[in-house]
Amino acid sequence: MKYVALTGLCFLLLVGTAQAETKYIRGSIKITMRTGPGTDHKILRMLQTGQKITVVEEGEEWSKVKLSDELEGWVLTRFLTSQIPAKIQVERLKIQNEKLKKQTESLQVANSQLTGERKRLASDLTRQQNQFKSLADAHETLRSESADFLKLKSEFENTTRKLDSQTEANAKLSKELKGLQLGSKIKWFLSGGGVFLLGYIIGFSTKRPRRRSGLL
Repeated sequence: MKYVALTGLCFLLLVGTAQAETKYIRGSIKITMRTGPGTDHKILRMLQTGQKITVVEEGEEWSKVKLSDELEGWVLTRFLTSQIPAKIQVERLKIQNEKLKKQTESLQVANSQLTGERKRLASDLTRQQNQFKSLADAHETLRSESADFLKLKSEFENTTRKLDSQTEANAKLSKELKGLQLGSKIKWFLSGGGVFLLGYIIGFSTKRPRRRSGLL
């Protein structure tokens, strides 16, 4: 017997839970929520069009409902609807539109920032490309000048060696020339002295016989 009672209780709870359904107040006027199913019962509250309620027990004429603050009462069934009222849909669309508007504004700001960042990156890339080109040109110039420098250095060293050789040869020739000039002077001096001596001898020998014939 206990099991039957328990089973029945569970069935009633399941049925009650299944009957609890979210609905809305339809129409464009306020309706009354009463303490019982009939206009002779006390009014608990005035419900707004589009207000969300939970149906606890639905009847043909009157339905028992519960509000979000747990207050329970009865309303006319014909004013209940499972469809979301247009007013709520409009309000939701307005809210969604505002969210989309804010998201669009945020996306526009982000897009503007990304555009600025892209321009800055493009500018940096151009500057880096110009720097790279300048470095490449400088490297090519340095390589060319280095090759010319090595060539000029080799030519300078060869010229220096030739100049040293020529200087040494000139010094040798100058020395030999001085030796030749000294020999020539000596020869000239000796030749001149010999002529003078020969003339003296000839003159002396010519004068001696004349003196002898004068004494005789």
